[in-house]
Amino acid sequence: MNNIKNHYSYSFRKSAINKNQYWDILHEGLFLQEAGKEDKIIPYNQIKLIRLSFKPILDKNNSYSCSIDSNSGTYDILSNSYKSIGKYVDKTAEYNEFIKNLIEQLKSRNPNVPVIKENNTRKSYLKPLALLAILLSLYQIIFYFPENKPLEFNLIIGLIILSISLYVLDEQGIKVNKDETTIEQNK
Repeated sequence: MNNIKNHYSYSFRKSAINKNQYWDILHEGLFLQEAGKEDKIIPYNQIKLIRLSFKPILDKNNSYSCSIDSNSGTYDILSNSYKSIGKYVDKTAEYNEFIKNLIEQLKSRNPNVPVIKENNTRKSYLKPLALLAILLSLYQIIFYFPENKPLEFNLIIGLIILSISLYVLDEQGIKVNKDETTIEQNK
């Protein structure tokens, strides 16, 4: 991130098929440069909405997006930058600084623009699946307790332990995501 008096910039790459995006906060608007595309300046008075949200990429717990709705379209600025297949560079610190300054500049030029901070977390189906597996295992133990089949009994106990582990891991992942914050809505 370069910062020259009242000038902030940020760059990232969304994916393998996208080129690097270079964003600059200028006095006249938000500047976007992307290889192979025409440079754009999005004037602050044409920005209709800023939406800050959690956007999971693979197993990253610190993936955020700033979605900018303007008269000329919708643009996303991401906190992680694509490096290679399955690898992303964490740029959360630079992203936070850039977004904070973007919102400050936007509010000074267009004070009525809404900035929405979505409190979304990773939606996970591990918890309900783990609970279902635990209930099915308990049902097996209660109604079909294997007297002469220790292998099946050990599999059931193993399934219960695995299910509880998944439940606990999922709960820890959700707590991490809920505790992490980027930019406060009113800044």
